Amino acid sequence: MSANQPRTDGRKRILRKATELFAQGGYEGTSLSQIAEAAGMKKPSLLYHFDSKESLRQEVLSVFFAHWRSLLPSVLAQTRSGEDRFAVLMDACFQFLTEDPNRARLFIRETMDNPKDFCTEMTEQLTPWLTLVSQAIEEGQRSGVVRQDVHAESFVLHMVRLAMTHFAMTGVTGAFMPTTKNCGARSLQELLRIGQTALFAPQQERPDHG
Repeated sequence: MSANQPRTDGRKRILRKATELFAQGGYEGTSLSQIAEAAGMKKPSLLYHFDSKESLRQEVLSVFFAHWRSLLPSVLAQTRSGEDRFAVLMDACFQFLTEDPNRARLFIRETMDNPKDFCTEMTEQLTPWLTLVSQAIEEGQRSGVVRQDVHAESFVLHMVRLAMTHFAMTGVTGAFMPTTKNCGARSLQELLRIGQTALFAPQQERPDHG
C-alpha cells in the first residue's frame, strides 16, 4: 500500500458519506461534524481534506458531473449503432447509480432545495454532454433509425427523471412490485424498454427494412 493510500481512502469515505447525508438532510441540514462522525474521523481530519462545507459540496457535485462528461465520448467511440449506444449509455448510467443510490437522491434533493443554483451548475457542466446526445439523436433521425417526432432535449430530460427517480426509490420498489422476483432488476429492464420504444422507430418503418 502506498503512503498516499490512507489519505485517498479517507477522502473517498468523506465524499461517500457527504453524498449520503446531503441527500438525506440537505446541505443546510447537514454539518461537517455529522459528516466527519459518519466517515469515522474527527472534524479536523475532515478539514484537512476539505476546508469548508461548501468546498465539500462542490467536490461531491464535481464527481457526479465529471462522470457524465467523460462517459458519453467513450460510449460514442466504442459503439456504432443507435441501439448499441443507447444500451451501453443506459447500462453505464445504471451502474454508476447502483454503486451508490444516494447519488440519485442527492440529485433530487438539490433540485428541491437549491433549484436556481443547481440549474446553473448543471447548465455549465452538462451542456457539452447534452449537445452530444442531441446530435446523436438528430443523426439517428436523419438515418430513419430514431422516431421523427422525438424532441432530443425533452427525451433526455425524461430519461434522467426516470432513472433518478428509480434509484432514489430503491428502498421501496418492492412495495410496488410485491409479486415480482428481483424487482429492482426487472424495473430497470422496464425502464430500458420504455426508453428504447420511445426513441427508436420500428424496424418495418426504417428505410433499410426489407
